[in-house]
Amino acid sequence: MSLVVRGRTVDPAGMLAMMAADLEAGGIEVLRVDDVVRFTAGEVRDLSVLAVPLAAWWQQHEPTPAGEVALRFVGPNGVTEMTYSRPDLAVEYVRHTIEVDSGEPYAPGAAPGSVRRLAAGLIRRGRTGFTALNPEHSDYDPGDDDGYCLVNDGVPAYGALLALRLTRKTLSLRLTREAARAWAARSTTFTIKLHLTHHETEQLRLELRRLFRYRNAQATAPALHLG
Repeated sequence: MSLVVRGRTVDPAGMLAMMAADLEAGGIEVLRVDDVVRFTAGEVRDLSVLAVPLAAWWQQHEPTPAGEVALRFVGPNGVTEMTYSRPDLAVEYVRHTIEVDSGEPYAPGAAPGSVRRLAAGLIRRGRTGFTALNPEHSDYDPGDDDGYCLVNDGVPAYGALLALRLTRKTLSLRLTREAARAWAARSTTFTIKLHLTHHETEQLRLELRRLFRYRNAQATAPALHLG
């Protein structure tokens, strides 16, 4: 991985010093080549502890929607660039990227075939998530609540949903036109294929109900069709 600021790769020495304790505690090996760093661990979950220091390093360089500050990961699916995130969401965004994109990169001449590239592209386009403040938390402040946020490949959209429909095999989102434009989507309908057990589907249904049961002045909940 590397950090690119306005076209220049940043020296990772300070970042590596900051995470030295986490690297030692997790048994994570480090290979540095110039300003590019490779982290190796026995399990992907062992790398997740790096989300906090990596997010802090990224945010220190003040990323903006202009995309001039990119935290770059290379894995089996190719290159992923994280160019912007709300600061309070940055750690979870980095953790999610680590968990999705970690793996052995392909060496020159060993690139995946067309079927694997297509599958990877579909997975990457479907990297979508919801975030929201919890009004039941003791530190909740309504003044800080901008409503729920829908994030697709790092592009946030607040109050982006008009409707949401969950079935056993799909999660369909009907977006506002503004959100569709922000995501460069061809349509305001966005469908995610699910590969969940019955129990996992029920958990998702419960969490979606919980997430959208709150209302605030900034954004109303979408129409829910959860079955």
